[in-house]
Amino acid sequence: MNLKKKPTFYGTWSYYKNAEFVNWVDEARLIPPFVIKQILSTTGFSSVAAFHCELNRHERGKIPKELQDRLKRLLAVSSYDQPGFNSELGYLNIESGKIESPLMVANDPPEPEFEVISMGFSKVKGGHSFGLRAGVTTAKHLQAKPGAEAVCNLLIKSNGDFAELKPLEKRVFSNWLKRERLKVSSLESAFSEAVTEIERSTEVVMISPKTFVDEKNEPVDYFIECSDGDSSGFNLRR
Repeated sequence: MNLKKKPTFYGTWSYYKNAEFVNWVDEARLIPPFVIKQILSTTGFSSVAAFHCELNRHERGKIPKELQDRLKRLLAVSSYDQPGFNSELGYLNIESGKIESPLMVANDPPEPEFEVISMGFSKVKGGHSFGLRAGVTTAKHLQAKPGAEAVCNLLIKSNGDFAELKPLEKRVFSNWLKRERLKVSSLESAFSEAVTEIERSTEVVMISPKTFVDEKNEPVDYFIECSDGDSSGFNLRR
C-alpha cells in the first residue's frame, strides 16, 4: 500500500479593477494614435466610436465569447515557472530574516484562464487612455513542498491573527521556523508577516498587454496598473 501523502495543490485568482495600460518607459497613460490604431485593428474595429458602440451593447461581465476572443488578443497571460518563482516569489521576508517559501510551482500546471469583464477608451487631456477590468484564475498552479503541507494550509487559510490559532497550529508554525533555522523575536509578529508574505505568491500568474510598435517599428511595451488596487487570493485544491 502506498502511504505517501498526496500533494496539496493551490489555485490562485486575481481581479484587476479599474486597470489601465501604462507605458513601461515613461509611465504615461496617454495612448498615442499609432497604438490606438493597433488596438482597433487587433480587435477588429474601425474606430473608437465603433469599439464603444459594440461594448456598450453588453452588460459588464456578460461579454459574449466571440467578442471576448477579440478583446483577449490585446492581452497575454504569463506565469512563473519554478526558476522564476524561486528568484521572485520563492522567499518570505520575516522580521529581519529571509526564509524559503513552503510553496513551489507544480509540475506541468494547467493553463490559466482569464476573462475580460469590461474594456474601453477614456478621454483624457491630449487624447485617450485605455482601461479594463479582468480576472484570471489558475487551478493547481502551486503546491506545498514535501513535508510543508500543514504550514502551507495554516498560512494560506489564516487571517494572520496568531492569537486565534489553536495550540497545535502554533506548534506547526514554530516548528517550521525551527526547521528553517530562523530565529524571531515574536512568534505573533512573525506569523502575521508570514501570512502577508505568502499572499504575494498569488502574483505567480499575471495579465499583461501585448507589445505594440511605433512608427519606426520599434517595440512599445505597456504594463497594467490598477488605480483602486487589484485583489487576489488562493483556491485550495487537492
